[in-house]
Amino acid sequence: MLELCKVPSALVMLFGLIFGTNFYANGGNLNTEDMGSIEKLPSVYPLTWVFAHDPNFNALTEGKVVVIDVASENRHYKGALSSAFFGSFIQATSRNELYSTETFYSRGTRGERTDVLSIYSKDNLDLLAELILPGNKRAHVVTEKNALRLVDNERFLLVFNFTPAASVSIIDIGARKILNSIDIPGCSLIYPTGQRGFS
Repeated sequence: MLELCKVPSALVMLFGLIFGTNFYANGGNLNTEDMGSIEKLPSVYPLTWVFAHDPNFNALTEGKVVVIDVASENRHYKGALSSAFFGSFIQATSRNELYSTETFYSRGTRGERTDVLSIYSKDNLDLLAELILPGNKRAHVVTEKNALRLVDNERFLLVFNFTPAASVSIIDIGARKILNSIDIPGCSLIYPTGQRGFS
């Protein structure tokens, strides 16, 4: 019985000796390998590229928006950006930006809540800016087209809030500045009307 116990110890020592020798032979550095490549996306996406909003119902803190080429025979997946906790998403057509309203909690699924507007670059999906939305009142709803809208030639971004009191936050997207919040009756979302209005 004692002899059997010594065999695993001997193997561990042998492994340590081999690994240690290779480790020091490489100057104390472990060999690394490439884990893929990062590619730049075009600033104007082909018409066959779509945004698939994945709220990730099994792990809402990991929601995302995925860029997919539906016409490609392979490599459909082009990239993804965060859209956490029932996030809302919209793309700009007049500038190279994508917008996602998200919610984060200090302990993942609980703790202090922070609502943000995340602004991403369209060509590399990098985070360009983040604005903290005051009041923690952004609506947590299943993906709704009219929960986040651009108006006035994309000068202003409108965010639907629901606490359950309904309101709309107004953001000057070029200046990266939150301007105001307007109370509205009912849970009606945002329907742009005219140059800069909404219903």
